Amino acid sequence: MFRVLYEVVASLAIVQGAGLPLVLVGSGWLWWRQAAQLEALTRAGAAAERRGGKDATDARAALARLPTRAPLRCPACGAATSLRVDATLCTHCGTRGELPADYTALAQLRPQLRALTSRANRHWRVAHLLTRAPVRWLLTAMIFVEPLVLLPVLLIGSNLYPDTWLDRTLTELGEPVAVVLMGFVLLGFVVWMILFIMLAGTSRGLASKLPGMPVFAELALGTRQGECVACGGAIEYEARGIACLCPYCHVENFRVRFVARRRLEAEARERQTRSVLFAATTILEDLTGTVCVLMVALVAIPGLAAAVYAWMGD
Repeated sequence: MFRVLYEVVASLAIVQGAGLPLVLVGSGWLWWRQAAQLEALTRAGAAAERRGGKDATDARAALARLPTRAPLRCPACGAATSLRVDATLCTHCGTRGELPADYTALAQLRPQLRALTSRANRHWRVAHLLTRAPVRWLLTAMIFVEPLVLLPVLLIGSNLYPDTWLDRTLTELGEPVAVVLMGFVLLGFVVWMILFIMLAGTSRGLASKLPGMPVFAELALGTRQGECVACGGAIEYEARGIACLCPYCHVENFRVRFVARRRLEAEARERQTRSVLFAATTILEDLTGTVCVLMVALVAIPGLAAAVYAWMGD
């Protein structure tokens, strides 16, 4: 039983030692990626603030002054027009007109908001996992597992079982390769123990910086009743509908205030979601930066110094 444990620990030691260069490269790439995303989020937030301009009080006051509904009419002949994806279309002369500004802005915001929410959810889940107490407990436990469990098992097993598959493999690789590999194994124990110490402390410090993921209420399904602004006839429209067609005069009633309110809500939701994404990305950037800096200090710099020393010695 102990022989099996020894072989498992030996395999793990080789993996964690030989994998140090991969961890160095991977953590550096992830750190650069998170830093680039933070910079992009900062620029996007500044641009959104410039576009917003008004505070919440001004926005509500402007919203209250808007009409509830307005007819969509052709600028050329005055006939009724209908909404299309990229323009309004006159049902009489076929003239294409410009879409209402709030409608255009809302149409652009919706796909952007879906993509932003998806990114924020992914980053938030990862950041939430890495800053949770069970993960910190695991990292803290691994600080003691490395020197108190794995290393003694490796040392004892190498004396008790000198002819395992590991010994035969090292013999086939040759003495120079075996010496280098064993050096990485011993370095791996030290590096990973220090890494666990730093990650446990960093995770504890970052736990309070992650905000909760906001939950936004959606409009309920159903229908609404009102009067056509063109002829006064009774109309019925979906609660989420942007416009409704009058069955009497065939004029499309554009819901001006509703669309403006939805635009303001979408902009506010975008700001909140971007704030959560920024916080989660900051946490991931701190964690990957911690790993990268430690790997550079403990692996890259000593390795480069050893290579230079060996080259100068030759």
